Amino acid sequence: MNKISKKTLIHKNQVADGTLEGINKFNAFEVRWVKKIANRSRWSGYFATSISQMFNGWIYPFVATALIFIYGGLSIGIIVPALLSTIVVHSFYPFIKRYFQRVRPIEFDPTIKNGLKVLDRYSFPSGHCMTLTTVSIPIVYANSYMFEPLILTYFVLSWSRISLGHHYPSDIVAGILLGCLVGFPISFVSSSLFN
Repeated sequence: MNKISKKTLIHKNQVADGTLEGINKFNAFEVRWVKKIANRSRWSGYFATSISQMFNGWIYPFVATALIFIYGGLSIGIIVPALLSTIVVHSFYPFIKRYFQRVRPIEFDPTIKNGLKVLDRYSFPSGHCMTLTTVSIPIVYANSYMFEPLILTYFVLSWSRISLGHHYPSDIVAGILLGCLVGFPISFVSSSLFN
């Protein structure tokens, strides 16, 4: 290895060390918020676990069934874009997780108690909030009066994910933004096809 490549290698390592130090500082800043929200009682822990387990995917067939019951044949204009958006975003979501490799708050600070096994190793972005977004956008697009109940759902789901130490607040925001980036265009195109 010549002198130039050694200098370049040292510089790259210094940049990587500086970036890692910055990421750790940001994680430390956010983990303080996680610890403030984290389970304060056994009952809040049970509630957070129940909410997170429901949004592991169990709730979505019930949502689809409710849409069919309420809207009949018109529900296809909601279910198809929700399903398509979810499939598209989940096709590249694992690569984003592996690229960033952000450790979960429960790994960053083991004092955070957790009663629920995580679905995958890394925390960024939140797949739960991303999926809720891809499903919610077509629902709100078709029925704007559903906006307020879905905002409440976001708050409860976000609280449960942070409370369990599975996510930092920025993971939640990133998951919602990622869901929006996929959900809005697909819902817009689908609305012209199904209307």
